[in-house]
Amino acid sequence: PNKTWITNEKNEIIFCKKTNKSEIKYLKKINKLLFRKKIIINDINYELIVPKIKYWDAIHNTLYIQYCEGKNLEFYLRNKDTHTEGVEILNSLLKFLIDNKIYWIDFAPRNILIGDDKIYLVDFEKGIAPKNINVYNYLRNHVYEEYCLFLFKDERIFDLEFVFNIRDEEKESFYSLKDIKSSKLVSGVSFVRKFIYL
Repeated sequence: PNKTWITNEKNEIIFCKKTNKSEIKYLKKINKLLFRKKIIINDINYELIVPKIKYWDAIHNTLYIQYCEGKNLEFYLRNKDTHTEGVEILNSLLKFLIDNKIYWIDFAPRNILIGDDKIYLVDFEKGIAPKNINVYNYLRNHVYEEYCLFLFKDERIFDLEFVFNIRDEEKESFYSLKDIKSSKLVSGVSFVRKFIYL
């Protein structure tokens, strides 16, 4: 409750967030990457937007940004009446960002607001992964847990086998999970490390 709040300044609603100053750098960077970018989902032409920076309060480490109005994508996914629409938006957006090599680390339904013809991306505290990161590492290390939290297995465009297979770059093939073993001794007993799939 003490990390985010809204205020009214000169008849404008402003969103306030205690954060680190590097979030400003990431907001500016993503704003350039998304400049004039649009995405069509379910026959709606959405403009992709990040909040405009109003100012930075260095004394209180508080960022003041544009207040964005829209329905949180997490609510779409939680509601049985809008779940299918939410899945389409989430999958389309993730694919679009990956195709454009925009590896947003905080990609999560809770950080996406859906307006009438705008999709607002909020929360860039962790920033953007480098463009040269591979898709597997990006999904595995930053996105996959949040991405699949509200999706059934058959609704995901990136399934667990794709994300968690480890690529052998020299052979240009994937290691099989059954080939990953450990000879570590735990209480004198050798074990094979197992991967648990939800």
